[in-house]
Order: sequence, then C-alpha cells, then structure tokens
Amino acid sequence: MGRKRRLLLLLLTAVMLVSLPAHLPAIGNREKHDLNKRHKEQRKFLKSQQRSMNKTLKGHALAKEDSGRYKRELKAQRRMLGKAQKDESRTLKARQKFDRKQQRIHA
Repeated sequence: MGRKRRLLLLLLTAVMLVSLPAHLPAIGNREKHDLNKRHKEQRKFLKSQQRSMNKTLKGHALAKEDSGRYKRELKAQRRMLGKAQKDESRTLKARQKFDRKQQRIHA
C-alpha cells in the first residue's frame, strides 16, 4: 500500500509540474504580452515598408543630399515608432501599478 500511494503521489506531482508551465502565460500579464506582440508587429511592418521603399528607390539615381535626407527620414520614422512604443509601455506599467494600489486599498 505504501509503494502504490507514493507512486500515485509522485505521478500526480509530475503531472502538475508538467502542466504548470502551460498555464502560467494565461495567468501572467496578458496585457503586457499583447502590447509587446503588437509592438513587434508594428516594427516588422515598418521594416518591411522601409525595405520596399529602398528597393523602389534603388533603381533611381538620387542626389547625395536627397539620399541623406531620405536616410534621415527613415531613421526618424524608426525613432518615432520606438518612442511611441516606449510611451505606451510606460503608460501600461503606470496604469497597472495604479490598479494594484487600488486593489490593496479596497482589499
């Protein structure tokens, strides 16, 4: 009886440990995960958009000053996207912090 009980307990523990990581992302911070996913999509989209613009302009001869202006514009777009995403992340973090404080007060 002791061996069967120990084996059953061991099996249950193993099943729980194996199934636990599958449930953690669902329990975890879903909003942050979704935000990061959306940010990644935005970066990929901007990157592909800029690549296609580069391919179309590759066949055309640009003056050196136009080429420099174009490169600065692309860099500015990437910077603006990064800044906007950082602001979004900070806002989410601040809102979640505020929500946690409210939960502690009302709990």
